[in-house]
Amino acid sequence: MRSGGVKRPGGDGADERSSKAAAATRPLPSARRLSDKHLRAIPEHEYGFLGSEELWRLMIIGRRSRYAHDNKHAKAAARMLVAREMPRVRALVATFRFPDRPWVRIDREDRDELAQLAFIELLELLEDFRGDKLVQFYSAIRTCVGYVCMRFLSRQAKSRSREAPDPDAIERAAEQAHRDEIEEIDETDAVEQTIAAIPWEGPRDVMHLSVLEQLSSEQIGQRLGMKANTVDVYRRRGRDWLLENHPEMRRRIAR
Repeated sequence: MRSGGVKRPGGDGADERSSKAAAATRPLPSARRLSDKHLRAIPEHEYGFLGSEELWRLMIIGRRSRYAHDNKHAKAAARMLVAREMPRVRALVATFRFPDRPWVRIDREDRDELAQLAFIELLELLEDFRGDKLVQFYSAIRTCVGYVCMRFLSRQAKSRSREAPDPDAIERAAEQAHRDEIEEIDETDAVEQTIAAIPWEGPRDVMHLSVLEQLSSEQIGQRLGMKANTVDVYRRRGRDWLLENHPEMRRRIAR
């Protein structure tokens, strides 16, 4: 008798259950491969498998919809998006320096508290956020964390009867941060339009993720379902096209 004719206990049913279990833990396809219809069909308990870009799209889709369940999904996606970006928030808190007073920083024991305060403020910010691009939200994260840190340091100085930062200095710093954010958004929009002009899909997608989201070859490969060496080939092709047709991009590409 051939060994292939012997069935193991559980048979095909066990194999099927095993396959379903494996599929449940497998990351969902990237946003580039999912239509809006497919994104809307993803249940909330699977939002943890999505990346920031997919969560952002879900939030925008839900806000523009007239259906209550889409609005509910938008709020869930927004909360998961902020949670996913918490490592970025914690890094910003840890490296914060008060404007014009670089020696004033957040003590290590206060950083978790500041990160949680920023989490709450970012959720509130998303309620009325008018930007329609994820990179705009990334800029808003920096500004929001800066406000939270400056406000915390000002209150801390007052409670310890130390010289508190001048309120006018805080206001000036906030205004400058706002101007910097607007300038960066304008520059990012121009770069995004330039990259969108690359005539090949692969190099175009790779340069978008490389320049705008600053992802590594491995991260881009995971996002797009490519091997790292394929990503490198597409990056070189996209980079060469940009340098030939838009030499003003040299500084941004070199970052």
